[in-house]
Amino acid sequence: MTTQNGTTTVSNHPALDARFDALKSGVRKLIDRVMTQPVGEPSRIARLASSARTKIKAHPIAAAAIALGVGYMFVRIARRR
Repeated sequence: MTTQNGTTTVSNHPALDARFDALKSGVRKLIDRVMTQPVGEPSRIARLASSARTKIKAHPIAAAAIALGVGYMFVRIARRR
């Protein structure tokens, strides 16, 4: 994972960084596809995506913690069956 120390970026795991960048790129493409639509009022999904993007940028650590928590709960529920 990439950590920032002042203005210098330090990477401890290049393979993990590459996978993270690929994931980030995929999510950006998905959001761009959702946000692109014909002229008119944005759809409900587009507004939700825009709101989520703003909140994630404002609170990245909380967003990561929520994502990990949701993933953990999903795995726990999936393993029960």
